[in-house]
Amino acid sequence: MARLLFDGQWFNPVQADSIYESDLEDLIIKQAPVIYPNYWVIKYKRVIASEYGTAIPDLAFIEKSYRAWYLCEVELGSHDLFAHVMPQVSVFCNALVGRAEACYLAKKETMLDVSQLTAMMQGVRPGVLVLVNAFDPRWWRALTESGALVGLIELYRDSGQRFIMRINGDDLHIPEQLISECVRDKLLPNALRVSAPAPIDQLANPDLELWYEGGRTVWKVLRTGGSCWLLPKERCPLRVKDQRYIITRDTNARVRLERAKK
Repeated sequence: MARLLFDGQWFNPVQADSIYESDLEDLIIKQAPVIYPNYWVIKYKRVIASEYGTAIPDLAFIEKSYRAWYLCEVELGSHDLFAHVMPQVSVFCNALVGRAEACYLAKKETMLDVSQLTAMMQGVRPGVLVLVNAFDPRWWRALTESGALVGLIELYRDSGQRFIMRINGDDLHIPEQLISECVRDKLLPNALRVSAPAPIDQLANPDLELWYEGGRTVWKVLRTGGSCWLLPKERCPLRVKDQRYIITRDTNARVRLERAKK
């Protein structure tokens, strides 16, 4: 049995079922400024709808420059992966959200700008993060294949009820030069739907030049309402199987399109 020694005190592992899920959420929120310094981490107890039904996430992660956002499910490792977790992930990966959800979040976190938040949330569906307190390789395989990120947060506790958190798995660090995340549009399969329209507008002149897999590509910027799409001016260079991308600026100030890492 692994245990941790810190400052002369032993911290023993907390059994996965011996803590309430809500208490685990509170611990994550309390330590969020250290674990996720680039994000606002907010309790999100509101129904999310999609073509796969409805579900209620536990947390929302909002990147502080409005370049990315995630719906998060906090789980105990004893929960049933396929009966309980996977159906919720399917809903969140295809969430239909807009200004109502942005206003809900802004009421819970006053630092948020509703206009920028709305534009981001309407621009692209959220990423999905599952945080679990016990390791099971089946979770990694199934959730990764579904497009979700998986983080492991194991708890250790000493006799004085102090906690140590052991963090592993996927993280949400944003590259310094990230411009925007984007996804393939289901109705326009050759188009990319952009999560952060504002920096795209600044770069387009009027089209957007992106370097992709070693070559130059040119994209038309299409704006409708609060949403933004990129359409290739020539043959679409994207691979059919890849759905999520990021637009970055490299050290030579070249704007690049890259496949997002799972």
